[in-house]
Amino acid sequence: QAIFTSQCFNCIMTSKYNIITFLPVNLFEQFQEVANTYFLFLLILQLIPQISSLSWFTTIVPLVLVLSITAVKDATDDYVTLMYTVYVLQADLLLLSSSEPHGLCYIETAELDGETNMKVRQSLSVTSELGDPNNLARFDGEVVCEPPNNKLDRFCGTLYWKDCKYPLSNQNMLLRGCVLRNTETCYGLVIFAGPDTKLMQNSGRTKFKRTSIDRLMNTLVLWIFGFLVCMGVILAIGNAVWEKEVGALFQSFLPWDPPVDNFLFSAFLSFWSYVIILNTVVPISLYVR
Repeated sequence: QAIFTSQCFNCIMTSKYNIITFLPVNLFEQFQEVANTYFLFLLILQLIPQISSLSWFTTIVPLVLVLSITAVKDATDDYVTLMYTVYVLQADLLLLSSSEPHGLCYIETAELDGETNMKVRQSLSVTSELGDPNNLARFDGEVVCEPPNNKLDRFCGTLYWKDCKYPLSNQNMLLRGCVLRNTETCYGLVIFAGPDTKLMQNSGRTKFKRTSIDRLMNTLVLWIFGFLVCMGVILAIGNAVWEKEVGALFQSFLPWDPPVDNFLFSAFLSFWSYVIILNTVVPISLYVR
């Protein structure tokens, strides 16, 4: 048990989204999947009339459906996480006194540094006798210290109390995340709380995590897309050969479209047309699970 002698902001949100950021952040995460990016690229190609023989409607409807299903699932998961509200009074404390002699306090810091051995913290001798809650209520000391940082093994500050000043070090601190061991009660002054604690300062930004299955799916899509490009190149070369050797004989009956002025440009447009026509080699429902 730890009793605080001051109140600080100590709220930490672990949800990924809020009402404002949900749409852009979720779309950004979904387009990390290669298949979704591929179909967005395909949709852009289908909006070009010179190369598209299929309606863009045939791509945008399933793409929007897949994105919507995934977005609803992500929103539901995040909302369920948000509904679990946990009230924990936990912060970086300056140890004032404890139930142990000489203001000693035994802690375990496995969550902070991975070490499971017992460690000792000790309060200043001038505050170690403030074990009685009535005495703590009259404590009016002032702490001047370094700004919030991620140095778990260092703390520098000064306690001003009764016209005297006392240097403070890491040995006087109980950091958020440590666990009391063999100590019934300790009393402390909150120094850092919430996102300012050293534990949270070390957490960094939350990274978008991808499972091994997602990485495998992305790799497979890239291989399939490479196969699609090879087919498109072969067919485009065939188109160029046909247009040069045979198609020119039918210019009176089947002239090229106005933008097309030679067989190479015709082959270039044909390549993208084949990419659109053969798009079904990549299933759009690949990531819906």
